[in-house]
Amino acid sequence: SDHKICAVVLSDGTEIDAAAVILTCGTFLNGLLHFGKDQIPGGRYGEPPSIGLSDTLRRLGLPVGRLKTGTPPRLALNSLDLSVMEEQPNDPTAGPFSLFSNVEPLPRRSCWITWTNDQVHQAVRENLHQAPIYTGQIGSRGPRYCPSIEDKIVRFAHHKRHPVFIEPEGVDDNLVYPNGLSTSLPLEVQERYVRAVKGLENAIITQPGYAVEYDFVDPRVVHNTMKVRGVEGLYLAGQILGTTGYEEAGALGLLAATNAIKEIRQEPPFIPTRAQAYLGVMIDDLVTKGVTEPYRLFTSRAEFRLSLREDNAWERLSEKAAELGLLDAGKYGKVAARIERIDNTARALDKARLTVRTAPDDISVPQEGVTLLELLRRPEMTMERLSQLPGGKVILGLPDNERAALTIRTRYEGYIARERQDVERFNRFEELKLPADIDYKSIPGLSLEVAERLNQVRPPTLGMASRLEGVTPAAVSILLLKTKKQ
Repeated sequence: SDHKICAVVLSDGTEIDAAAVILTCGTFLNGLLHFGKDQIPGGRYGEPPSIGLSDTLRRLGLPVGRLKTGTPPRLALNSLDLSVMEEQPNDPTAGPFSLFSNVEPLPRRSCWITWTNDQVHQAVRENLHQAPIYTGQIGSRGPRYCPSIEDKIVRFAHHKRHPVFIEPEGVDDNLVYPNGLSTSLPLEVQERYVRAVKGLENAIITQPGYAVEYDFVDPRVVHNTMKVRGVEGLYLAGQILGTTGYEEAGALGLLAATNAIKEIRQEPPFIPTRAQAYLGVMIDDLVTKGVTEPYRLFTSRAEFRLSLREDNAWERLSEKAAELGLLDAGKYGKVAARIERIDNTARALDKARLTVRTAPDDISVPQEGVTLLELLRRPEMTMERLSQLPGGKVILGLPDNERAALTIRTRYEGYIARERQDVERFNRFEELKLPADIDYKSIPGLSLEVAERLNQVRPPTLGMASRLEGVTPAAVSILLLKTKKQ
């Protein structure tokens, strides 16, 4: 490496020795808040930014850019008229994120829907000269999929109204988040258009909405371990890499921390693939393509999303988590027991058979008969009905989430098997390793542009090389011949 991290120096001069450092700056890196023409340094409302760190990163030769995001004003719930809005009840079957949660569910709260109108749109249009994204005060890119109210009214002028989701900020909190009213307009304009929304006529704004600009580092300068190229011990995670969203930041932080510890212990890094986890999809997207706007991980970004399901996440990743020390033996045992229960139930259903003679009148059966597992593939077949058939009571031993997992994998079995073949082809390319010390300019047939890109990124596998921006199918064929010769 050209550089090595040895300590962190705080703003007061305090030095903290460190074998590895993970930067998770969020929107605080040179953060600047915009309220109309007013600008206030900050990472979020009421909190100061991180100043000086961007200069350090530039001195290390890292490309630092600028992005923006925004937030709506916060409103006092007791100042709103919910009776004129449409209630969005909570999901009564929602369970905890973890298999190991044993706490009582929190009380549920509804959200509410209202809509913008001509008055709202007129108030915004009349004040676009005070909107930083239209005056040129903000030049950085924000997320296209989460536009501000100014953007909606300018870019989608043909829409007569836009939804506003009134979301409580907590179980016993009086604050609500009016999703859909993100803005950088001045407070007095916010008060005008907010109070023009049905049900918000007397709304009290407890905190104004604003846009925030912040620095980020081009993610193409990190390895798919989250380690910065050429800087030993330095890792980046979250919005500093151009992402946005809590889940994205949490996942990248987990990976960066795992690999920082593994580097200190001189152990091989953990690098999830696109076929293994959505985390692998996100990392690969970031390090091969970079970002032109805040990156959000959508399911549509994954080629193998039939395999990357919420219901099979434990089956896919628990063994690796246990191997990494992120899942203790007791919890891994519970996951293994879950997998075994589902597998045993599937086998039992596959052995239980209905014949023409034993089938009830409401179930059609072919002459050769049908297994209960085959019946489960039918879209009209419910778990409750299946449990009433001979041999079907075995289902009663599964909790609801395991029944759902069994149903999904059974009904999509053919599609999943076909996708598994695609995954195997993908893995073959991922298993073709490229030498870490190879000079791509010395390989005949590679264009200078491709060779420079490969020398810059140093992809560890042919699969990753094939996904780099500018690497052509012809270049991939040349690299494939090179790996075969080795």
